Amino acid sequence: MAVLALAACRPDVARDVRAGERALARMNVTQRADARVIGAESLSANARITAVFPEPDGDAVAFLFTEPARGVSSGLAIAQRRRPAPELLWPDSVTGVGWRGHSVAFRTMTGIAAQAVVDVHAETISVRPAAPELEGVMSATSADAASAATAITSWIDSALGAQMKGSSRPQLLSRQPSPNGKWTAFYAAPPGADNSGAWYAMETGTGRVLLLEDASAGQLSPSAGGWAGDSLFVFARGRTLFDARPPGAGTP
Repeated sequence: MAVLALAACRPDVARDVRAGERALARMNVTQRADARVIGAESLSANARITAVFPEPDGDAVAFLFTEPARGVSSGLAIAQRRRPAPELLWPDSVTGVGWRGHSVAFRTMTGIAAQAVVDVHAETISVRPAAPELEGVMSATSADAASAATAITSWIDSALGAQMKGSSRPQLLSRQPSPNGKWTAFYAAPPGADNSGAWYAMETGTGRVLLLEDASAGQLSPSAGGWAGDSLFVFARGRTLFDARPPGAGTP
């Protein structure tokens, strides 16, 4: 298993973070889809999913990916439960993505605004110019670096950073509340090691924190996670999508 990127020069950082993680209960995590193949194309081992956009009902997940071997910096694909492999929606340069109902809209660097209507009964997904009402649902793809709630930052300091010097403490890089506000998923990583962090979820009211995926797994991203309903969080590790549910939450 991979270790934190900082472990080579600061093994104490990796050790202390993992010690904090071992004390946590975990969410139930299952694999959703493997993006080693998108459409008819195989991706290299260096390809990564960089952002995820789950359909509100959880049936499909649109995602951005990079593929250095082909010079792709922000391709857009979609994974559906009833399809054997993800399908390509746009080859590169996607800058914004959003859902309304069963339509996923996206925008490119060249100013193209398009939409794909997801129909599980159709053999292929059609892409066409975006309807005006979909323009407002497209969101920026960068990680949310907004200030976190005091409860989350306090937990990071006490549970993950208690044994560390100030400059080595994990930092909050993104946070996402569930639609009903019961949970807030958040991503924390050591300074300068964004892809060597971990996903957690804090329960509103109780302050209970569950671990989604630990730092030792590697290949995680603060922008590659999103809620698909009140109790289903989808995140990516490398080229693979995973579903995470709190204990007791049902599966579709």
